[in-house]
Parts: sequence; structure tokens; C-alpha cells
Amino acid sequence: METVTKHSTASSTLPLLQSWGELSVAESHAIEAGAWNEVDRLQNEKSKLRQQLESTDNNNDTDQDREWGIYLLSLEAHNRSLIEKCLDSIQQQMENDSRSIKNLQNVQRAYSHAPLRNNGSLQEYL
Repeated sequence: METVTKHSTASSTLPLLQSWGELSVAESHAIEAGAWNEVDRLQNEKSKLRQQLESTDNNNDTDQDREWGIYLLSLEAHNRSLIEKCLDSIQQQMENDSRSIKNLQNVQRAYSHAPLRNNGSLQEYL
């Protein structure tokens, strides 16, 4: 976002918004890498920034502030999409694992009900 990187002296929120942007980009990389501890750390940092942003006077928002706001919304939407893809992948893996477990249980049940010959000896089957 090259057009809005200069600090404006009239905006007290712009440096906070820019910091949020840096954290969101880092968060994207962490999500893609599956570095969930780093994602957690970055979200905690953004939570602190949110508190600072809420305590600032937003009556003097500049055009740059609004441009950064739009940019940040797109970054957050991107991160949400990345997380949804990860969750979908995890859900699919859980469903596959569940099917495998059910198949193993069916096999176990089939063998546990099979009659054994020679007083329960497995020698005949080997």
C-alpha cells in the first residue's frame, strides 16, 4: 500500500493503523506456516493496538486513516479466509480419521465374533 505510507501529523491513529497492518501481514505468514503460537502472539499484539485505537479521538480521521482502514479490512478478510481453509482441512482430516476408526472397529468386531477352532488356537489360521 505504497500511496499511504507517509505519516500525517494531523492523525494520531495512522501510526497505530500502520502497526496493525504490519502485524496482520505477519499474521498471514504465520497462518500459512501453521505457526499457531505466533498467530496467538500477533493477535494479542493487535488486541493491545485495538485498545489504543479505541482510546484515541477518531473525530479527526484523515483520508489516509480511511484508506488504511479499508486496507486493514482486506488484510483481515484474507487472514479469515486462510484460517477457514485451515479449519476446512482439519475438519476433512477428522472426518477421514473417523471413517478409518469405524472401519477398524468393524474389522475388529468381525474377527472378535469369528469362531475359533481347536480350543481357541490360532495355529490353524497361520
